[in-house]
Amino acid sequence: MSRGIPLTDGDRIPWLESHRDAIRERLDRGEDVTVSCSALQHKYREILREGGCSYRSGSGSYSRIHVIYLYPNQGLLENLSGFSFGGIM
Repeated sequence: MSRGIPLTDGDRIPWLESHRDAIRERLDRGEDVTVSCSALQHKYREILREGGCSYRSGSGSYSRIHVIYLYPNQGLLENLSGFSFGGIM
């Protein structure tokens, strides 16, 4: 990304899978877990939800992972942090 080349699924998916595995390990130990990231595509959130042990994407099964999807408007973000959407790839 620092070279101006956007990440691909090949870049993102192993990272998401490692987080999914870390979530699963902690839940298996009875720990509570909070994760914050920009898993913007549904398939990325589904990978993380699979950390909920018995959950499998598309199966209709229960996941212990709950996704909160924040969708603020662009003006609010720019006012709060000087953030510009022009740099997102």
